[in-house]
Amino acid sequence: MARLYPVRHNRVNSTVKVPPLMKTQPPEFEEKPGGRARMNDSLGLALSIPATIVAPFVAGYFLDRWLGTTPWLLVVCALGGLTSGGLLLYRIWKMMGDG
Repeated sequence: MARLYPVRHNRVNSTVKVPPLMKTQPPEFEEKPGGRARMNDSLGLALSIPATIVAPFVAGYFLDRWLGTTPWLLVVCALGGLTSGGLLLYRIWKMMGDG
């Protein structure tokens, strides 16, 4: 049976029936093989690969503006970003091949 808890509104005291906590998840929220975990992995890849490549470009641009070394730091950071993005893709490729 549901417990009754007092709930205070502006000027009215009333009670509300609160159902007990569910012990299991409803079927639509149960973990399916490869469902949510695979979606999380895909979302992580979709965000990490561009961030690995774009962040050094942005950092190089602002460092060049700040230090007045245009375009050298942009080029160095861009090469670093492309290299790290390529290494990330290579690691992902190797992991998928092993699985």
